[in-house]
Amino acid sequence: MIPTWFWTNIDVVRVITFVAVVTGIWVFAGGLKIHGRLRTGDARKLNHATALAGGVLWFASGNALCDRVSCHVAVVILFGLLLAVCHFREWGPFHYAFIGYARESDRPHDSFHVWFSWLVSIVGIELVDLSFGSLELTRCAALILGLADAIAEPIGSRFGKHRYQVRDVLTATTRQRSWEGSLSVALTTAAIVFVALSPALLGGVSWPLLTAVSLPLSSRLAWATVAGLLVSLVEAWTPHGLDNLTIPLSAAVLVRGMWACL
Repeated sequence: MIPTWFWTNIDVVRVITFVAVVTGIWVFAGGLKIHGRLRTGDARKLNHATALAGGVLWFASGNALCDRVSCHVAVVILFGLLLAVCHFREWGPFHYAFIGYARESDRPHDSFHVWFSWLVSIVGIELVDLSFGSLELTRCAALILGLADAIAEPIGSRFGKHRYQVRDVLTATTRQRSWEGSLSVALTTAAIVFVALSPALLGGVSWPLLTAVSLPLSSRLAWATVAGLLVSLVEAWTPHGLDNLTIPLSAAVLVRGMWACL
């Protein structure tokens, strides 16, 4: 039985608004892709960034318990809707939403990769939250997954000239990634960690990780660079389909380790 405190800490307006925006972006991205306005990677990563980075910013009311509970409820609803999208993918708005998420290269398992990518993202971020018990660290990991991973595919598809192969999580086939895409993961992760170590950049708000620590610029740059490089190496090594799990976990472990060293 779900305890009373859970229900009383749901911000219904925030949840409904977030679910409506995210699902609206699913349909919008699919429509743009169908009409040739967005590439496959761009449409997917627009959805990806909206859900993850948007969730970090939207569920930041200052009430940690309410933010946690409301975000969990929104994620459960969205995952249920995504399963419906995969099941009814040939019908109306479900078709648009599915097209916006599916990769042609994932066929005939494109439906699996759509919902599985969400599932491993949820598992990865939940493991971070349960393991470290820090909402700030969970937000940082989600932001890295939402932005660093979202940038990699569009960069790789446009500028990726140096390719390497990774295994597929479902089959024995190999997939291609590019070092240009991996470099974008490193740079974006480094930028996010740098901001997380620099509370003054965000006006001293409460979610950056080290609000009580004053670090010189050189130290913040060094820590952020190390985090970016290591997360990008983890992403490069991870089989296709599991990077949404390994990116937040590796980012959280690295940033928490930095925190412990300071």
